[in-house]
Amino acid sequence: MECAVRPPPVVMEHMSNGSLNNLLASHTLMWPKKFQMVHEISMGVNFLHSMNPPILHLNLKTSNILLDDHLHAKISDFALIHWEEGMSNTLFMESLTARGNISYIPPETFTQSSDPPGTASDVYSFGIIIWEILTQQKPYAGWSMTTVLLQVSQGRRPCLEIIPEWRPNECDRIICMMKQCWDQEPRKRPQFSDIVKTTESLCEVLKIPGSIQCHMSGEERQRSNYPRLDSPINQISLSEILDPLSDEKLEKDNILSFLSRKDFGSFRQSLKQEHVHTVYTGKNSLLHYTVTSKDAASVEHVLNLGADINATTAQGYTPLIVAVLHRY
Repeated sequence: MECAVRPPPVVMEHMSNGSLNNLLASHTLMWPKKFQMVHEISMGVNFLHSMNPPILHLNLKTSNILLDDHLHAKISDFALIHWEEGMSNTLFMESLTARGNISYIPPETFTQSSDPPGTASDVYSFGIIIWEILTQQKPYAGWSMTTVLLQVSQGRRPCLEIIPEWRPNECDRIICMMKQCWDQEPRKRPQFSDIVKTTESLCEVLKIPGSIQCHMSGEERQRSNYPRLDSPINQISLSEILDPLSDEKLEKDNILSFLSRKDFGSFRQSLKQEHVHTVYTGKNSLLHYTVTSKDAASVEHVLNLGADINATTAQGYTPLIVAVLHRY
């Protein structure tokens, strides 16, 4: 029996915690988790923009940020909106507003400029997303589409005063970056390669629990209308995500030894299916270690032998996340 499906479907990982949009409305997030999400979103968009040519999302918003079992943020629906040659800004804006994106559209889109959108467009949308994560509010709530269009065109942005005063000291750096991201001038907005460096340095601060000084009174700590998510953030570094390949481990496992020595020919020649399904310390799989080798042929060989692309470490990282972290 054969089955033909047209157009071909895309099978994706099940994101059990839904969208960031829904989470922000239903749970009060702790500051470390907010910082973690900002960082993971920046890594995802940076990966898209690092392609040649860059892949523009052009539809970046909290409802397109999905969350897995461990509340790791993953970007969806990228490359679904395209700027076509000869397309007018009016037509392009209509395609965006039809998807309810008015709050995330940069001001230059509202003008009569014939320039196509660039990476700065996604940077602007990211700035709005940061504001949503910090405040857990919707931007321009109660405003009509026309009002948003006019006010944003004149430089108006979401209100900063509603960002909680009892925020961590490090949050001021996030706010500063957010304001740079939604700058009126596209050329003044930072690149995601620079944004990632800022968010990564903030994650370094959160490596030790309780290292953030937060000016919050006891009464304010108790003020909450939603259940609290207090998942600790982990330092975003390979040494913490993957169990290091110690000399003792390499002596016991020739397959890992080949990888460590970058003897990829011997690695692929010796590899058997049982190796692919071996689970190492920290729930690390062979695929997790192989992606860090940056040898595409070896990664493809491991996948062809049935490696689980959605396998997660004890901290919830898939091989794809490990590959991105190792690259940046």
